[in-house]
Amino acid sequence: MAISIVCYSNTGNNQVLADHLAERLQCGIAHVTERRRRSWLNTLLDIALGWSPSIEPLQIDLESYRHVVVVGPVWASRLASPLRSFLRDHGHELGEYSFISVCGYARPEQKHRLTDELTRRVGHAPRAVCELPVSELLPRPQRNDVRVVTPYRICDDDLREFADRIDAFLKEAGLIPRAAALERVS
Repeated sequence: MAISIVCYSNTGNNQVLADHLAERLQCGIAHVTERRRRSWLNTLLDIALGWSPSIEPLQIDLESYRHVVVVGPVWASRLASPLRSFLRDHGHELGEYSFISVCGYARPEQKHRLTDELTRRVGHAPRAVCELPVSELLPRPQRNDVRVVTPYRICDDDLREFADRIDAFLKEAGLIPRAAALERVS
C-alpha cells in the first residue's frame, strides 16, 4: 500500500498531526517549504489578495503513490496559501488523495468550501476531508478568543481528543479498515 503524506505547517501544529499519521500509516512525509520566510504580514496579504507564495521543489514522485494525505492549515476558511502553491505545481500529479487539518475553528460550511477548493485545484474530489479545530480543545470561555486559539500549540494528548475523528477520516479515505480503527481504541 503506497501512501505518502504531504505536509505544510507554519506553526508546527500540522507537523504534529503529520508525524502521528506517518507513524500510524507507516509512511513518509514530504514537506511543502516556502522559499521565503513567512511573516504575519505575508499571511494577511495572502489571505486578502489570494496570493500563492513560491515553494521549493517537492522531492517526491506523487504519481507513484496510491494515496496522498495532504496535511496543512486552513486560513480564513481556505487552504493555506503554501498549500495552494503546492496544488498549483503538483495537483495534476495527485491520484487518490485526502485532506486533514489542525485548524483554529470549524466554521459553518468550511468543510464544504475546502472540498470544493480542493476539487477545483486538483481536478477531482478528495476521498475525505477532516477538520480538527484547536478551539474545541480549549475551555468554553476561550474558544472564540483568537488571541488564545492562534498561539495554541497541540501535543500528542490533544490528538487523543481527536482520535475518533482521525479514525473516521482514515476509514473514509480507505487507509485503514474499520476493525483497525476499533483495535487502536482498545
